[in-house]
Amino acid sequence: MPSTNYINRIRPSMVKVFELDCAYRCERDLHHHLTALFESACSLRIGRKDTLVRYEKPTIGTYQWSGEYPSAGNIDIFFVPNAAEPNLVSPDGGIAVEVNCNYTSVTKNMQDLIKLLDPLNQFAESVYVVVGTDRAMRRSVELGLEDAITYLATERTGGTFPPVRVLLIEELAGWRFLYEGSLFEDEGEVRIGWNELHKRSLLNDGAGGDPMRILSKEEAKRLLEDRMRREGIPLTKTVARAVKDKDYRTKPFVPAEKPAWQGVLSGSPKSEQVVGHVYRSSPR
Repeated sequence: MPSTNYINRIRPSMVKVFELDCAYRCERDLHHHLTALFESACSLRIGRKDTLVRYEKPTIGTYQWSGEYPSAGNIDIFFVPNAAEPNLVSPDGGIAVEVNCNYTSVTKNMQDLIKLLDPLNQFAESVYVVVGTDRAMRRSVELGLEDAITYLATERTGGTFPPVRVLLIEELAGWRFLYEGSLFEDEGEVRIGWNELHKRSLLNDGAGGDPMRILSKEEAKRLLEDRMRREGIPLTKTVARAVKDKDYRTKPFVPAEKPAWQGVLSGSPKSEQVVGHVYRSSPR
């Protein structure tokens, strides 16, 4: 069973993240936002001796991912064991939380999951919080888990993994999903079983949230420009055009403005194609 801290503080905070824009400039922004959300549930008592949370907690286990010698890793957020909060108590051993914001690197996911799973670190419970606007995010976490289990099978033989849960936000074809994942064993292999907690459309074009709906060119243009404004992408771009004089001699190139969506809206685009173009162009 998940702890009360997970049920009353961690999972509700991720629901709040899901309901907003997920517009984080970097992973540190997400760390700060989660801290504010955790604090709103009940005071974390940061700065006091009886604090309920510690940041960048060194692990007991050591790892040689870079450098000449093995060294301890750090846990992004650690809820310390504390029986003073009956509604938000962390179990003996504490709860380790690692955070991933828009990193689809399998190596990054592997390293985070190794720290959460490592029996040497003696966590009572571990949570992997993942926020991604890339459609490859969930698959990257699954591949990272496979590599983490392979690593630990060699380096930590005979250990028992703590309960690990994954809270993952993923955007795909104009939809945002919030998944809750838990580990299970299938024919001797550890896998993640996913449960869809929430789903909502990101499309505001009156298309009824159907990412496969065929749009008219005017609908596609309106949707694309709306998404570009919200993502901070300029609506026009400067291009150089060759100009010929009356004798068909080429003059120096002349800068000209053209709509950034020109060339995207050929044929009969679908909602998912329009939104996918915006995400690929986003400065984030």
